Amino acid sequence: MDMNCSTLPAHAGWRGEWTGFFAFLRRPSLPGRPRGFGRASLISTLHLLPLALILTCAGLTVANLASLAAPQLPGNRLLDLPLGQLALFAILVAPITEETAFHGWLSGRPGHIAFIAIMLGGGAFALVAVQDQMLRAGLLIGTVAAACISLALLRRARTLPLFQQHFPWFYAASSGSFALLHIVNQSETVGWFSLVLVLPQLLIGLVLGYARVANGLWSSMLLHAGSNGVLVSLIAVLTLQAGAAA
Repeated sequence: MDMNCSTLPAHAGWRGEWTGFFAFLRRPSLPGRPRGFGRASLISTLHLLPLALILTCAGLTVANLASLAAPQLPGNRLLDLPLGQLALFAILVAPITEETAFHGWLSGRPGHIAFIAIMLGGGAFALVAVQDQMLRAGLLIGTVAAACISLALLRRARTLPLFQQHFPWFYAASSGSFALLHIVNQSETVGWFSLVLVLPQLLIGLVLGYARVANGLWSSMLLHAGSNGVLVSLIAVLTLQAGAAA
């Protein structure tokens, strides 16, 4: 049984879930609340995983075709990491931190927005403006505490009407900023082509944003981890094959 009621219908099978996503993409709207954690929403998340991978592959195909016009294809810094560290970052760290930062506030609820604002503002100030390590650590701990307190105090606050009214813009901004973040993974920027290279992240960001508002933040985290896990597994297989051939 689901833990929360939802204004979203339960889609039957992967085809119904994919149809629901594309209908949402045509007219993004924020439901009253996500489905919550439960069997139906877990199945929904699993049905979205192949779609996320297909869109990622489509984005990679376009980027590879566009690379024919690029002066030089930049490398990916993450691929320089040892396989174990890459797996830890891609499957655990990135899904939690990136989904919280870029999709956690898509609910439009004041508590979630305040949590992200305090975390980003306090964290940036502590890391950039404070040099003393002990003071920086104290500020970071205080920032986390303040963010959690604000989340608890505002947990019953309803979605902001302005957010509900202009949700398509917030959804687009969330997906766009999620994609732009991944430019930092490139070993160097190559003008407009750097934007083309993050097309896969833009496409999967649209699916992750949908999963967040449809099922909950846990769903977008799980979907993010699953898609990254498939890619890391592919990298591991290719690495082992290269090692065996050497």
